[in-house]
Amino acid sequence: EQFAEIFSFLDKEKKRFAKLDSFLFPGVMLRDDRTFDLIFRFLRRWGRLESVQFERGSFLSKRSIENALLLPCRERLSLRFASSGSVSATGGRAVRARKMWLDFCGITPSSLKALLPRLSGVMELDLCRNALGPSGGKALASWKGLHEVECLDLLSTGLDDSGSLAICAALGPQSKLRTLYLGQNGITERGLPRIVAALKNTRIRTLSFAANALKGNHVLPLVHNAHLIGLNVGNNPLKDAFLLRLAEALRERQAAGMPPMELNLAEIKATPRGWRRFFRTLADNAIELCALSIEHNGLDDAAREALIAALKSGFVVRQLNVSQNELTAPQIRALLKLFGKKKDGYLYTGYLTSSRAKDTGVALEKVMRKFPTSRIPDCLLWSRIHAAHVSGVPATVANLFLFSATSVPTSELRRCLAPPDGRQLLQLYRSMPANIRRAFACNIPALQFFICKVRAKEEANALCHLLFKGSLQSLNLRTPSIRLEILKTILARAADCSSLKELVIQSSFDPRIVAQAAARIRKALARHAEDQVRKGLTLALHDPGKIG
Repeated sequence: EQFAEIFSFLDKEKKRFAKLDSFLFPGVMLRDDRTFDLIFRFLRRWGRLESVQFERGSFLSKRSIENALLLPCRERLSLRFASSGSVSATGGRAVRARKMWLDFCGITPSSLKALLPRLSGVMELDLCRNALGPSGGKALASWKGLHEVECLDLLSTGLDDSGSLAICAALGPQSKLRTLYLGQNGITERGLPRIVAALKNTRIRTLSFAANALKGNHVLPLVHNAHLIGLNVGNNPLKDAFLLRLAEALRERQAAGMPPMELNLAEIKATPRGWRRFFRTLADNAIELCALSIEHNGLDDAAREALIAALKSGFVVRQLNVSQNELTAPQIRALLKLFGKKKDGYLYTGYLTSSRAKDTGVALEKVMRKFPTSRIPDCLLWSRIHAAHVSGVPATVANLFLFSATSVPTSELRRCLAPPDGRQLLQLYRSMPANIRRAFACNIPALQFFICKVRAKEEANALCHLLFKGSLQSLNLRTPSIRLEILKTILARAADCSSLKELVIQSSFDPRIVAQAAARIRKALARHAEDQVRKGLTLALHDPGKIG
């Protein structure tokens, strides 16, 4: 009904909105086809469309997905996290959007084969977190439109060595591909040499092999490719010997007059001693980099001091991510002094820390004010698995609150495959320095959040603080089971959240809990009747045993 009113107004006043050509529905809960059909018919009538985005929370059916593909979007069509089932594109009219974002849409090798011939003029294709497998990689390799694509995102699609090789071998000097993400695809040292050799004559500028199984030096020939600027090998088991060979390759690249690189070396397996030697070698050869990410590498005090010394004596980097390395307050201040003088510089030192030093939080806050997280350069985020690290907490959970609290685009956020429990959320909450904790809250419009058991009231309070201190409007909370006292805590805190309009709790409820929860809700509504009427709060308790 609300959409009908809005669209009716837009139709009547169309002349006022002559330049309105983009419609975005991020986090809007479009759970039924009737509502989607209303939106679809309006968008078809509207005419000029540049971008349409159904993201995070739309849960579109297969039929709705098919209709969405018929929309005449010229710039961007996004269905990220919007599908409740597999995209089944079995032929039809050409899809002409330049950017197709189909992250986590249940696309299979067979549905990919049906979809690809329909894509006409696509320049950016995001197929993240779809189970394509090696056969899906081979389908992409045989697609005639592959050479026209400029950005191809295949993070976590199960390609392994053979699927990745098929795609890289299909490219060549004539390919327009400039950005390729192959992170989390099970690429091994055995298959890497052939993949790297296949990329030798391409003009790719940004390449990610993050979170695979790379151990040796087979990736280093890429450093000598003058076209390649950004290289991400983070989250691979690379050791000290790799760092030394990398430093030498960077020296040779620089001596050949090639442009400086953007390197992501987050969370590899080098030792503090290896990092110290790496930093000294960079300084001794006056190496210049555009960007360097070395987050979560366990640098000891000597390695951190070696980095600062290198930056003072020859090593040049414009943008640096050194978070989650337990920097002390003096070290943070020294880095801030160095990067504060750079006109085009950026420093990211992290905002979650296990350090109990009293002045560390203050030093971190100064960096946050000097270089706001909302302006983190793309080169420090393009790993697509960028994560704030808190020991024992799934990285995407920490990211959820880091990104939503600081306006970093949530498209960088990935679905949490290992749902956290209450203990981990409490650990995350406690890891934040007190002065920074106040700045953290969930400020995205809608969230579907999976959690394991929450056993203690303090865990529930931490969960509520992280969820309800921001401007979250719609929350779908899923958990295997929930105790009555925990449910009461969540309901009470939700009732006091002025922004929350919808709360859905899906769990296995004992009938006694449902009855007492209903009584609790009636009591809360009676006490805050005026506020609740103004807010229009809708709440649903779902029993998975009774509903589909």
